[in-house]
Amino acid sequence: GQIGLDFPLSQHRQTPLSESFCQMVVDTGSIVQIDDASATPEFVAHNARTVLSVESYLGAPLVDVSGRVLGSLCAIEPRARAWTDEERQILADLAFGASSALRARIAVSEANLARADAELARQRLQLMADVSTALNSTMDPATSIQRMLDIVVGQMANWALVFIRADGESPERTFVRHHDIDLDRLLSAGINGDESVGDAVILRDFFFTRTEMDRLGPHLLNGSVERPQTVDNVVSRLGLGSTIVVPMTLGQRVVGAVALVGSSGQKAYDQLDVTLVGDLARRAAMTFDHARIYAREKRIAFELQHSLLPELPTAERLEVGAVYAPASTGVEVGGDWYDLVDLPDGSFVACIGDVTGHNIRAAAAMGRVQVALRSFAFAGDAPDEILNQVSDNAKSLLGDLIATCLVVGLSPQADGSWRLTVANAGHLPPLLIFAGGEAQFVEIVNDPLLGLNARNRPARANTTFNVAAGSTLVLYTDGLIERRSEIIDVGLERLRSAAGRLAESASINDLCEHLVAEVQPDGRDDVALIAIRF
Repeated sequence: GQIGLDFPLSQHRQTPLSESFCQMVVDTGSIVQIDDASATPEFVAHNARTVLSVESYLGAPLVDVSGRVLGSLCAIEPRARAWTDEERQILADLAFGASSALRARIAVSEANLARADAELARQRLQLMADVSTALNSTMDPATSIQRMLDIVVGQMANWALVFIRADGESPERTFVRHHDIDLDRLLSAGINGDESVGDAVILRDFFFTRTEMDRLGPHLLNGSVERPQTVDNVVSRLGLGSTIVVPMTLGQRVVGAVALVGSSGQKAYDQLDVTLVGDLARRAAMTFDHARIYAREKRIAFELQHSLLPELPTAERLEVGAVYAPASTGVEVGGDWYDLVDLPDGSFVACIGDVTGHNIRAAAAMGRVQVALRSFAFAGDAPDEILNQVSDNAKSLLGDLIATCLVVGLSPQADGSWRLTVANAGHLPPLLIFAGGEAQFVEIVNDPLLGLNARNRPARANTTFNVAAGSTLVLYTDGLIERRSEIIDVGLERLRSAAGRLAESASINDLCEHLVAEVQPDGRDDVALIAIRF
């Protein structure tokens, strides 16, 4: 600040140090008084006198709260002047007031910087939290990466790219997101090899080539970036500002890489941004790898479960369909099963059951029980005796597990009807859909589960009834109808109502699939269903 100086100093408001007496105030930290520069040998040739014509000078230091000298407040004259003690005191008082004002301005500035730093830290923490939530919101690897990119592009980048290396089971993958919808489509098409985009498919190699992946380290690209002519036009359209490239690592293994690209007018990324993106990349690598392992294990469990289910026989007088749907919330193998045994005398035995637990032990026990049931059925035993014998051998078949099971004997009659004999070990009642479309549950005796009181079990009972041609019998496990938020009767009624609406389904397989779709199981348990149309 100034007052009283002539042009150009009044406009420029600064002088070189070589033309200033103020540097002595800063150096000494005390008041400097010069009454007559021409009479003082050390100041006769000083540029402040010869260039700026300063003959007398009085300057007091301006200091901050720590005592550091920030500058000076001074009075100058183009002629000699004897500064009085009163004037020295006035200048000292004014310098104190100016220092106080500077301290207040510094404090406000530092507070604003602190608030800005705190807000930036909050934003970074929020970004980390949002990304972590997005990565953990699904077990689908591709969806988790896309959700991370949605957040990063929305908060930190103009566009971003993630490259995942092939791992022997899965091919290499590239994921992209651009804040501009049209450019996002262009970028996605180019990355996925759409020929209409020409050479844009090699854009991924603009940031990281597969041959250099293992040597890749976090780095900033804040200046001009050399790029092949084949991608120059594409990059120009997408926009290329400050860029961060970081590897996605799991221990010493590099599974992929992440590139964040800012817009040309965006503040350049710094090393703190690199550290943040590096952390995001490590989290993404771990989440992607876990999701990929989960998907693989779920696929194996699904294939294993289906390999344990029987191939249903074809029958001239019966139409048979079945559905098995594994739980969607885990990868463990379940203990649900169904079966239909074709006997030499033209009759059949249908079974459905559920071993407690979701693990290999439950699946193994299910397989043993299924084989035993088939064996006793081929021996010609009635449904109640089949369950009695399985119960007598529960220790070797189930170990310490328990199981529900429903066995139905199906015998054709001369008049075209079928005679059904049902024995039950704690399972849900069968559903009968009549030819006219009415559906109702069959009332049967509900005996104890298999594996309970095997030594002192009571004899089990059969329930026998006839069904007319055109009727459909539906057997199912509890995963189809049970929900944690409601009593089981609600789920049973939902199934009965849906069966009545779907009675006229074109095929038995359509009926099975539409029943599951209509009832909408919550996915917490496996679903097994077998339907037999007479």
